[in-house]
Amino acid sequence: MGIDTGATKTHALLTDAAGHTLAFEQGGPGNPQSIGGYRALERLLADLAQRACQAVGISIGDIHAAGLGLAGFDWPSQHERFYQTARSAGLPEASYLVNDAALGIYAGTSRGWGICVGAGTSFNCRGLGPDGREARAIGDGLKWGEGAGALELAVRAAQMVIADWLRTGPETQLTALFMRTFGSNSRAELVEGMVLRRYPITAELAPMILEVARKGDAPANEAVRWAAEKLADLAIGAARQLELQDQAFEIVLSGSFFKAGEMLIAPIKEKILETAPYAEFRLLDIPPVCGGVIMAMVESSSIEVKDIGRIQEQLRGYFLGRV
Repeated sequence: MGIDTGATKTHALLTDAAGHTLAFEQGGPGNPQSIGGYRALERLLADLAQRACQAVGISIGDIHAAGLGLAGFDWPSQHERFYQTARSAGLPEASYLVNDAALGIYAGTSRGWGICVGAGTSFNCRGLGPDGREARAIGDGLKWGEGAGALELAVRAAQMVIADWLRTGPETQLTALFMRTFGSNSRAELVEGMVLRRYPITAELAPMILEVARKGDAPANEAVRWAAEKLADLAIGAARQLELQDQAFEIVLSGSFFKAGEMLIAPIKEKILETAPYAEFRLLDIPPVCGGVIMAMVESSSIEVKDIGRIQEQLRGYFLGRV
């Protein structure tokens, strides 16, 4: 079984030993920091696992191994609490836990090691070296100097709207976009509303900001490039932590933010290749939860590393056109 808990939804995937999908279930958000703590997470995990098992007429006790990618599992000191939560939910002793950003390594690389940059509502990055060493980002927002997902792009665009009003920056069509979105009748009222949080800056603004950038607005394009370079920095940092700069390795780009396409992806590649010229890029085309299944198989010695590509292809066939 693989489970992927995220900020907005949770996926559970049950397969047989050959990677054939038996059940796929979806639930709500799964970060204990935002859903009411570990007891809420336990209920979510138990519900999804039970639903998946009931769909094929087995019990949770029949699950051989589980791979969990858990939002909010950020530090080694948290492992025992998350592990006990998974066990209390009925998952097997052979349950393997990573931050949800790490699932892309198993779902998207051909050798079971590399780097995954995840960007959706927000962002994170994890790496795994061929020697088993791990690499990471903080993944806790702009306050630590990192970025960027859809939310961080929206914040950056809002800063440019404010700079337009204050005349400390160039004029931008982002101002008109924000005024339309919030129903504001003046620039001054718009800025006041944002600063006083009457107008919340959310990830939902990102697709509209990207559209303004596609139409040639220079500040909007600057914001998108800023987001791309911040994401590139995460991968570069992970590559340095693992000392991969001078060798070939795979970088997986995972998450809805990358639907922006080459306007975001091209500058990411450009900056990374300046430091790691042999990096190879993979845009994840199967749900990250697939990585949970593969991690469970690898860590429980159910498959060898050479079998990862075959399992990925098996799962790709199931999800083609479904998610």
